[in-house]
Formats: sequence, C-alpha cells, structure tokens
Amino acid sequence: MQTGQIKIMFISIPSYLCRINATKIKIALIALFVFLTFYHTSSSQNFQLSIYENIFNGDFSKGNTGFFTDYIYSVNDLTLEGNYTITSDPYAIYDVLSPCADHTPGIDSLMMVINGFVFSGYVVWGDSILNVLPNNDYIFSFWAQSCIYRNPARLEVYINGKKLPDMMYLTDTVCKWYYQELVWNSGMNKIAVITIIDTNLEASGNDFAIDDLSFRAICSVQADAGPDVTICEGETTHIGNLPPNGIPPFQYVWQPATGLNDPTIASPTVNVNTSSTFNVTVTDSLGCVAYDTVTITVIPFPQNKIVTDKPMTICPCDSVKMTAPPGDSYVWSTGATSQSIIARLPGNYRVTVNNQNLCTVDIDTQLVVLNLEIATSIQLDTVYGEVGDNIVIPMHVASPVDPACALGQFDATISYNKSILVPIGNTPVGIINGDEEIINITGTAQGKLLNNFEFVAVLGNAECTDIKLTFFKWGCDLIQVDTIYGRFCLKNLCREPVVRLFDDNGAFYLRQSRPNPASDNITIDVGIIEEGETTLEIYNMFGQKITELFNKFLKHGKYSFDFNVGIFESGSYILKLQTPNNFLYKTIQIIH
Repeated sequence: MQTGQIKIMFISIPSYLCRINATKIKIALIALFVFLTFYHTSSSQNFQLSIYENIFNGDFSKGNTGFFTDYIYSVNDLTLEGNYTITSDPYAIYDVLSPCADHTPGIDSLMMVINGFVFSGYVVWGDSILNVLPNNDYIFSFWAQSCIYRNPARLEVYINGKKLPDMMYLTDTVCKWYYQELVWNSGMNKIAVITIIDTNLEASGNDFAIDDLSFRAICSVQADAGPDVTICEGETTHIGNLPPNGIPPFQYVWQPATGLNDPTIASPTVNVNTSSTFNVTVTDSLGCVAYDTVTITVIPFPQNKIVTDKPMTICPCDSVKMTAPPGDSYVWSTGATSQSIIARLPGNYRVTVNNQNLCTVDIDTQLVVLNLEIATSIQLDTVYGEVGDNIVIPMHVASPVDPACALGQFDATISYNKSILVPIGNTPVGIINGDEEIINITGTAQGKLLNNFEFVAVLGNAECTDIKLTFFKWGCDLIQVDTIYGRFCLKNLCREPVVRLFDDNGAFYLRQSRPNPASDNITIDVGIIEEGETTLEIYNMFGQKITELFNKFLKHGKYSFDFNVGIFESGSYILKLQTPNNFLYKTIQIIH
C-alpha cells in the first residue's frame, strides 16, 4: 500500500447531479446524507479502536486550543466570513443562525461554529499528530451540522496534504449532525497532519459547526493461546504464543492461574491433572485487547497393575487368568491383544497398555509353576443306616493339597451291592453287573468335597457292602491318586434266629422297582415260594392304600411285572407284596 492511502472510500456525488434542477438535487442530497449518516455511524463498529485518543481537544471542551486554523477567532462575532468561535449555541453569537445543540450535550458542551470563507484553500480545522505508528491503520472521524439553511458547507479532509476522494455535503436541514469517518494507513509516516477545508465559497449562508473530532488507531492485536493440546497425566506442556499483530509491549493475563507457572507471560508452562480450559487476555501498548482460549485434555495413564484370578504360583496342569488394567489397546509379550490372557507356562509376562494411542504403561509379572509330583488320596466314607433311610455317602480328597494348586476335572467309577442301596437324588442310575451296580461320574473339584452319593437303604442279600472306588483319574496326569474304599452297613436288623436278610434265590422276595426313582414305567421283580392268591399294592407314607397293581393266583417261581406310575403325584410310596402266609415291603420314589 502506498503511503497515506485511504482504505475505505466514501460515495461521491455523481456529476450529472450538477446538471439537474435544484429541487432534485436537494432530494438526492437528502437521501444521500441519510445513507451516509447510517453508514458512517455504523461502520466504525466494525473496528476495535485504541483507548488512546490522539486529538487533544476534539470536543472543544477546552475551548479555543489544541488545533490550528486559517480562520479568525472571534468570541462573539460571526457576522464576517472567515470568522469562527467556540460556543454551545450559534444563535447566541449570531441571531441569524439556528439555536443548534452541541453533539454531546452536557457539561462543557461546546462546538466550533464557522462562518464559511469566500477564499479557497483555507483550513477550517487542523491538527498535527506526532506519535503515529508506521504501517498501522487509523480512523479519523468528526461530526458536522448546518447552522443556517442557505448554501450548506462542502467539507474536504486532507491527511498529510492528500485529499480524501469524497467530501461531506451538509444539507439545508439545520441542527442535524452528520458523521464522517475514514480509515487511513500510516504507511511509512510517523506524523499525520489532518486538515478540514470548506470548498463552498458562497458568502451568503454557509455557516456550520463541527464537533467530536477523533483520530484513533485501529486495534490489530491478536491473542494466540496456541492449539489445543492433549497430554498424559503428570506431563507438562506450554501454551500460548506471541501475538502475530499489535503494538508491543504486551500484557498477558491467563485465567485460571492455577496450574500455570506464570499467568502473566505469553507462553506459560501448564501442569494440571485434569482437563482444563485456559483463557488469555492480551493488551498491547495502544490499550487494545484481544482474547483467545486453549483446552488442555489430560489423558490418564492406565493403572500399573495386572490382576490375576489366583496366586502366581500354580501347580502343573493349572493355569492363571491375567487381566490388564482398562485401556484402549493391549499388547502382551505372548502377542495377544486382548485385555485378559490364560497363562500356563512359567516365565515373565509383560503387557503394554495404551490410552488413546498416547499414554502407555508397561507392566511385568512373574508366573511360577511348581515342579511337584502331587499325590492325592480320594476317599469314600463308611456309613450306617436302617432299611428305608436316605443315605449320603461323600467322596472327598482326604490328604492335604498345596493351596496353590487347583485339582481341576476328574473321572471316577464306583460300585456297590445293588440289593441294599438304591440310587436317588443326583446319583445317576448305574449299570447292573450281577449283584453289583456300577456308576460313572465326571466332575470338577471345587474344594475337598468332590461328590455326594445319595441312596435309599433296602433289605438285601447282605448286611454290608463295600463301596469301591474302582477308577479315579484327574484331568492332569501329573497328579497321582490313591483311593480309599467306603462301606455301608444296615443296622438294627432282626438277628433271631439268624440275621434277617433277603435272598432271591428260591426265596420269597420283592426286589426294588426299576428304575427308582421313576416317572412313568417301572419293572417289579418278585419271588414266590407258595401257591395262592398274591397281591401287589401301593400305599402312601401315611399307610393309606392308593391302588392295587394286581391280584392273581401265582405258583412258586420268579415273576416280573411292568406298571405305569405316571398317574401318581411325586413323592415316596410303599410297595406291598402279600401272599397267603407272607408279605414284603419296598419303597419307591416317584418324580415328575
């Protein structure tokens, strides 16, 4: 830009207006000045101006001082062209003028009132601004009004001898203030000599007033709080930069000050533990103020701890679940990328946990696998019971086990005399092999107790039966097993003249129904040693007869009968076999 170039130009009056009649000129001028008044009044609002005013007496409150002029000062005489005065009322000085008010009424409400000269080039008002900053924009503005309706003034403004392309045309409307402003770039100038000249040389009329002249720098300062920053918890960073524009020296105020090493410098150091927003206010030497904001986002580090589901010393065949602390991504030394892994082999395990690809922790842990040959003793207990009792026979780990070891899954097989124990509850029905019933089970050790076997004790062909643990194997082949058999014996049997037992070989007998418990079809085996009417009946536990399954004449021998018990409600019942001279009882469990 050339030195002193005007940046905002004002609308000039087209030349054809000079060739049309006075009435049309008047109408056009009124419309133009209404536009200019609105435009100039609002245009300065596009700028922030320095708080420092460069014109010493722009409102004339100090009287006839602080400016220069080619006009003649007169305290109370405005009758001559080329005279001026400082007053609050033009009419009070010269009664042909209108009683116009000061532009800013109040204490010392004064203005400069001028009787236009008939000679060209005379300076109405001027001032020399000595402290102009090179290469800076300024706004010069003033207000003017007509004090008489005839021959309104036409005002031109010069800065350093260069005329503005446009002038202010006052109207014949008296006592109406109009506003004029311009933006001027100082270029290489350090002085601004401002002059206002009236180009209307008519002697009649041409009386006007000016007031509230101003010459202030346009603020160019810009605050720069810097870009938003993301840091890890515990880290520090810098915020803020020197202003790219404005007139140094600068003053800085950062808020909040908490977390900053110095809230009065351009680029303080930030040390905060939570995400925070900081605002900076920058003031330059012109009193111009600018603002900016920066946000510091603090990403927490992941916790520095691996959580395991058991101690890190385990037995052979055991495993440990390792879980890293919460994060956004994981990389284990095994290559796994999940939050949790299952470890079985001894050694050092390491995981890198990352939050938002920024904050990373490395965590180590050591897994030890015991080099032990673990021996366990598995035992079935010895239990006594009467006929009809519900019997529970536990299977458990009898010998101590290292608490660091988890035994895991197992497979087992037990066998017993089927004539005196009938499986009920959770005990599965086994495979019949002669007098033995064989049950296979699979489970997982949750402690020392491995399983409870439930039976009903019945009168059979023996007083006692071994409960044999014929097979036991842990899921881990390195765990050795020693088994201890259990035993069940009937008590309170009739022993005179011999122990009362039940032998179905050529004897009167009623075997336990199969299956038992039952939900629908059952099979009942009986042995008959006499000919005659034979009945098989069902009673409830209160001794009430429920139904008669059959009533037949039977000869000596062995019989099997099939019945459907699905019509009966769940519960315990008694089977009664009745011959002419004998009877037997068995219990039956019905479940649905």
